[in-house]
Amino acid sequence: MTASRGKRSAPATRLVAGLGNPGARYEKTRHNVGFMVVDRVARDEGVRFRPYGKLARLAELKSGPARGLLLKPMVYMNRSGRAVGDLAVRRMLDTDQILVVVDDFNLPFGKLRFRAGGSAGGHNGLASIIRTLGTDAFPRLRCGISSSREKDPFDEMAAPDFVLSDFVAGEAEDVARFIERAAAATRFWLETGDLEQCMNEYN
Repeated sequence: MTASRGKRSAPATRLVAGLGNPGARYEKTRHNVGFMVVDRVARDEGVRFRPYGKLARLAELKSGPARGLLLKPMVYMNRSGRAVGDLAVRRMLDTDQILVVVDDFNLPFGKLRFRAGGSAGGHNGLASIIRTLGTDAFPRLRCGISSSREKDPFDEMAAPDFVLSDFVAGEAEDVARFIERAAAATRFWLETGDLEQCMNEYN
Protein backbone atom coordinates (compact mmCIF):
# COMPACT_ATOMS: atom_id res chain seq x y z
CA MET A 1 0.00 0.00 0.00
CA THR A 2 1.29 3.46 -0.83
CA ALA A 3 0.15 6.92 0.17
CA SER A 4 -1.94 8.75 -2.39
CA ARG A 5 -0.38 11.23 -4.77
CA GLY A 6 -3.60 12.91 -5.84
CA LYS A 7 -3.74 16.63 -6.57
CA ARG A 8 -4.26 18.92 -3.62
CA SER A 9 -5.55 22.47 -3.79
CA ALA A 10 -4.87 23.23 -0.11
CA PRO A 11 -1.37 23.66 1.37
CA ALA A 12 0.33 20.33 2.01
CA THR A 13 -0.29 18.83 5.43
CA ARG A 14 2.67 17.34 7.28
CA LEU A 15 2.35 14.37 9.61
CA VAL A 16 4.65 13.42 12.48
CA ALA A 17 4.21 9.86 13.72
CA GLY A 18 5.86 9.24 17.09
CA LEU A 19 6.32 5.53 17.72
CA GLY A 20 5.92 3.69 20.99
CA ASN A 21 3.91 0.99 22.74
CA PRO A 22 0.57 1.81 24.40
CA GLY A 23 -0.10 1.25 28.08
CA ALA A 24 1.37 2.25 31.44
CA ARG A 25 3.82 -0.68 31.37
CA TYR A 26 5.78 0.93 28.52
CA GLU A 27 5.18 4.62 29.22
CA LYS A 28 8.69 5.46 30.49
CA THR A 29 10.71 2.96 28.47
CA ARG A 30 13.41 3.86 25.98
CA HIS A 31 11.36 2.34 23.17
CA ASN A 32 8.70 5.02 23.77
CA VAL A 33 10.86 8.03 22.94
CA GLY A 34 8.72 8.69 19.85
CA PHE A 35 5.64 9.07 22.06
CA MET A 36 7.56 11.31 24.46
CA VAL A 37 8.64 13.63 21.65
CA VAL A 38 5.20 14.15 20.10
CA ASP A 39 3.68 14.50 23.59
CA ARG A 40 6.16 17.32 24.24
CA VAL A 41 5.33 19.01 20.92
CA ALA A 42 1.62 18.78 21.70
CA ARG A 43 2.16 20.22 25.17
CA ASP A 44 4.28 23.09 23.86
CA GLU A 45 1.72 23.89 21.17
CA GLY A 46 -1.25 23.64 23.54
CA VAL A 47 -3.09 20.81 21.76
CA ARG A 48 -4.43 17.48 22.97
CA PHE A 49 -4.42 14.02 21.51
CA ARG A 50 -7.83 12.57 20.78
CA PRO A 51 -8.88 9.09 19.64
CA TYR A 52 -8.46 8.45 15.93
CA GLY A 53 -10.53 5.35 15.32
CA LYS A 54 -9.27 2.28 17.17
CA LEU A 55 -5.72 2.49 15.86
CA ALA A 56 -4.29 5.76 17.11
CA ARG A 57 -4.54 9.09 18.89
CA LEU A 58 -4.25 12.27 16.85
CA ALA A 59 -3.50 15.92 17.61
CA GLU A 60 -3.84 18.69 15.05
CA LEU A 61 -1.74 21.86 15.01
CA LYS A 62 -3.99 24.37 13.27
CA SER A 63 -2.26 27.65 14.10
CA GLY A 64 1.26 29.01 14.30
CA PRO A 65 4.20 28.10 12.06
CA ALA A 66 4.32 24.42 13.13
CA ARG A 67 1.08 23.32 11.50
CA GLY A 68 0.34 19.69 10.87
CA LEU A 69 -0.70 16.44 12.50
CA LEU A 70 0.79 14.48 15.39
CA LEU A 71 0.04 10.76 15.52
CA LYS A 72 0.55 8.14 18.23
CA PRO A 73 -0.31 4.60 17.07
CA MET A 74 -2.26 2.82 19.81
CA VAL A 75 -1.13 -0.59 18.62
CA TYR A 76 2.06 -2.41 19.51
CA MET A 77 5.23 -1.26 17.81
CA ASN A 78 5.33 -4.01 15.19
CA ARG A 79 1.88 -2.94 13.90
CA SER A 80 2.56 0.82 13.72
CA GLY A 81 2.24 0.83 9.94
CA ARG A 82 -1.50 0.19 10.12
CA ALA A 83 -2.16 3.51 11.86
CA VAL A 84 0.32 5.53 9.80
CA GLY A 85 -0.85 4.04 6.51
CA ASP A 86 -4.53 4.59 7.31
CA LEU A 87 -4.02 8.29 8.02
CA ALA A 88 -1.72 8.72 5.00
CA VAL A 89 -4.43 7.39 2.69
CA ARG A 90 -7.27 9.33 4.32
CA ARG A 91 -5.36 12.63 4.16
CA MET A 92 -3.77 11.87 0.76
CA LEU A 93 -0.25 12.35 2.07
CA ASP A 94 2.87 11.75 0.02
CA THR A 95 5.62 9.88 1.80
CA ASP A 96 7.83 13.00 1.98
CA GLN A 97 5.10 14.60 4.12
CA ILE A 98 5.45 11.93 6.82
CA LEU A 99 8.13 12.18 9.52
CA VAL A 100 8.52 9.15 11.78
CA VAL A 101 10.14 9.76 15.18
CA VAL A 102 11.78 6.63 16.58
CA ASP A 103 14.26 5.45 19.19
CA ASP A 104 17.61 4.19 17.92
CA PHE A 105 19.53 1.62 19.96
CA ASN A 106 22.66 2.15 17.84
CA LEU A 107 22.94 5.91 18.36
CA PRO A 108 24.58 7.46 21.44
CA PHE A 109 22.18 8.68 24.10
CA GLY A 110 20.65 12.03 23.11
CA LYS A 111 22.04 12.03 19.56
CA LEU A 112 19.54 13.09 16.88
CA ARG A 113 19.74 12.06 13.26
CA PHE A 114 17.37 13.06 10.49
CA ARG A 115 17.36 10.61 7.59
CA ALA A 116 15.59 10.83 4.23
CA GLY A 117 14.91 7.10 4.12
CA GLY A 118 16.64 3.76 4.39
CA SER A 119 16.14 0.37 5.95
CA ALA A 120 14.39 -0.31 9.24
CA GLY A 121 17.74 -1.02 10.90
CA GLY A 122 16.14 -3.68 13.06
CA HIS A 123 13.39 -1.36 14.34
CA ASN A 124 10.05 -3.20 14.24
CA GLY A 125 8.00 0.00 14.05
CA LEU A 126 9.89 1.27 11.02
CA ALA A 127 9.69 -2.17 9.42
CA SER A 128 5.90 -2.15 9.82
CA ILE A 129 5.59 1.31 8.24
CA ILE A 130 7.86 0.34 5.34
CA ARG A 131 5.69 -2.72 4.66
CA THR A 132 2.48 -0.72 4.81
CA LEU A 133 3.60 2.23 2.68
CA GLY A 134 5.45 -0.02 0.27
CA THR A 135 8.59 2.11 0.43
CA ASP A 136 11.37 3.10 2.80
CA ALA A 137 11.62 6.58 1.22
CA PHE A 138 10.07 8.61 4.02
CA PRO A 139 11.83 10.97 6.48
CA ARG A 140 12.58 9.82 9.97
CA LEU A 141 14.11 11.36 13.09
CA ARG A 142 16.20 8.78 14.91
CA CYS A 143 16.73 9.46 18.60
CA GLY A 144 19.68 7.77 20.30
CA ILE A 145 18.77 5.77 23.41
CA SER A 146 21.97 3.93 24.30
CA SER A 147 22.84 4.37 27.96
CA SER A 148 24.15 7.77 29.02
CA ARG A 149 26.54 6.17 31.52
CA GLU A 150 29.88 4.67 30.58
CA LYS A 151 29.48 1.56 32.72
CA ASP A 152 26.22 0.30 34.17
CA PRO A 153 24.06 -2.84 34.51
CA PHE A 154 22.71 -2.28 30.97
CA ASP A 155 26.06 -3.28 29.46
CA GLU A 156 25.23 -6.99 29.52
CA MET A 157 21.52 -6.62 28.69
CA ALA A 158 20.16 -8.02 25.42
CA ALA A 159 18.91 -5.36 22.99
CA PRO A 160 15.18 -6.29 23.21
CA ASP A 161 15.31 -6.07 27.01
CA PHE A 162 17.33 -2.86 26.93
CA VAL A 163 14.95 -0.91 24.68
CA LEU A 164 12.02 -1.96 26.89
CA SER A 165 13.79 -0.83 30.05
CA ASP A 166 12.93 2.42 31.79
CA PHE A 167 15.25 5.39 31.81
CA VAL A 168 16.95 5.31 35.19
CA ALA A 169 16.71 8.02 37.87
CA GLY A 170 20.21 9.32 37.17
CA GLU A 171 19.24 10.03 33.56
CA ALA A 172 16.14 12.12 34.35
CA GLU A 173 17.62 15.56 33.62
CA ASP A 174 19.43 14.32 30.53
CA VAL A 175 16.25 12.72 29.22
CA ALA A 176 14.29 15.94 29.70
CA ARG A 177 16.86 17.93 27.71
CA PHE A 178 17.00 15.22 25.07
CA ILE A 179 13.22 15.17 24.56
CA GLU A 180 13.09 18.97 24.51
CA ARG A 181 15.69 19.12 21.74
CA ALA A 182 13.99 16.34 19.76
CA ALA A 183 10.68 18.19 20.06
CA ALA A 184 12.33 21.38 18.79
CA ALA A 185 13.74 19.43 15.84
CA THR A 186 10.28 18.02 15.12
CA ARG A 187 8.68 21.47 15.18
CA PHE A 188 11.44 22.74 12.88
CA TRP A 189 10.53 20.04 10.34
CA LEU A 190 6.83 20.88 10.66
CA GLU A 191 7.61 24.55 10.05
CA THR A 192 10.01 24.12 7.14
CA GLY A 193 9.46 20.72 5.58
CA ASP A 194 13.09 21.09 4.51
CA LEU A 195 14.87 17.87 5.44
CA GLU A 196 18.30 19.06 4.33
CA GLN A 197 17.97 22.13 6.53
CA CYS A 198 16.86 19.91 9.42
CA MET A 199 19.94 17.72 8.93
CA ASN A 200 22.24 20.71 8.93
CA GLU A 201 20.63 22.10 12.07
CA TYR A 202 20.27 18.98 14.22
CA ASN A 203 22.37 16.03 12.97
